[in-house]
Amino acid sequence: MMVGGFWLCSLFLGVAEGSYDSIIDFFTRDHTGHLQIHKKGYLDNPSLQATINDWDRVHVTLSGDPRVASSAPRVYAAALAFVGDKTTGARLVGVDPALEASTTRLKQKVAQGSYFQPQGHNDVLAGKGIAGALGLKVGSQVALVSQGADGSVANDLFTVVGLIQDGGQEGVDRNLYLRLSDAQSFLVLGGRIHEVAVLLKDIRLARSEAAALAAQLGDPSLSVEPWQVVEKDFYKAMTVDKEGDYFSQIIFLVLVGLGVLNTVLMNVLERVPEYGLLKALGTRSSTLTAMILWEMLLLSLFSLIPGAALSWASNAWLAEYGLKLPHPYTYGGMVFSTMYGQVSWLVFLEPAILIVLVAVLVCVPAAFRIRRLTPIEALRRA
Repeated sequence: MMVGGFWLCSLFLGVAEGSYDSIIDFFTRDHTGHLQIHKKGYLDNPSLQATINDWDRVHVTLSGDPRVASSAPRVYAAALAFVGDKTTGARLVGVDPALEASTTRLKQKVAQGSYFQPQGHNDVLAGKGIAGALGLKVGSQVALVSQGADGSVANDLFTVVGLIQDGGQEGVDRNLYLRLSDAQSFLVLGGRIHEVAVLLKDIRLARSEAAALAAQLGDPSLSVEPWQVVEKDFYKAMTVDKEGDYFSQIIFLVLVGLGVLNTVLMNVLERVPEYGLLKALGTRSSTLTAMILWEMLLLSLFSLIPGAALSWASNAWLAEYGLKLPHPYTYGGMVFSTMYGQVSWLVFLEPAILIVLVAVLVCVPAAFRIRRLTPIEALRRA
C-alpha cells in the first residue's frame, strides 16, 4: 500500500509539474525567449527611437556565455499595409532568419510557402490574421508605409513568401516578418535594433542569468529581463492557475494518505493479542511502543525504495515521450496534444514525506493505546 501510494502521488505530481513546465517552455520558445534585452524603459513605452546601438558587442557577450544557447535581434514598428484597395494596420517585426530560427519556433510556424531563403530581399512572412484581412497569398505583393527613424516617410513593396499559423489564432496575428537588414533599411535604423531574445540552456536560470548578463554588459542604458517580467500577464495567469491546482493536489495527497492510514492502523490493531502476549511474558510497555513505532518507520522507509524506482521510471518515460491526449487542448492560444511528466526532487520528496509521516503519526495513538492495555484485555481480543 505504501509503495503504491508513493508511486501514485509521485506520478500525479510529476504530470502536474510537467504540464506547467511544458506550457512555459512552449510559450517561451515560441517567441519570447527566456530573457530579453532592451533599451531601458522600452517595455513600458515602446518607441522606434529606443534602440540598442551596439548589437555586435551584445552578441559577442552572449556568444561567450556558456549558459546561453542562442540569441536573436529584432526590430519593431507599426505600418500601414496596402494590397489593391484593401488597407490595414500591421506590426512589422524585423528578424535575422538564421538566428531567429535557432532561438524561436518562427520557422516551424510557416504553414504555407517557405521560410526566408538565402540571398532574398524584400520578402516577408505574413500572419494569417493580416493575410485574411488583405487577401494575401504566397507570391502576393504588399505595399508598406511607415515612419523612418529620421522622420522620413518609409515606403516600399514587399513579396509574401510564407504564411504563419500562430498557435491556432487565425484572424488575430497581425505580424509581418521582414528580414532584419530589410527592416533596418526600410526604417532608416542603420545597425540599430529594439530587442534581443535570448534562449538559455536551462530556463530555471532565467532570473539569475538576467542579473548576471546585465553585469556582464555593463551598460546602464540597457535592461535585461527574464520571461517572468517580459510576459508578466502570462506569468501571473500561470501562477494563479498553479496555485489553484494545489487544492486538487492536496485532495489527492489526502486520499492516498487515508489509504495508507487505514492499512497501517489495521496492521497495528489486528496484532493486539500478540502485544498482549508479549506484555504477559514481561515485555515493558515502553519497549512495545518503541517496537511499533520503529517497525512502521522502517516499513515506510523501505517502501520508498521500490516506490522511488517505479516513480522515477514512470516520470522519466513521460518526460521523454509524453502521453498523447485523445483531444488536444488550447492554452493561451497554443495547442497541446501531449502531456509530459517531470523528474525533480519535488515529485519524490513530497510523497516520501507524506508516506513516512502518515505511517508514523497513525501509529503514535495506537501505540500508546496498546501501552495502556493490560495483558488480559489484549488476549481477550484474540
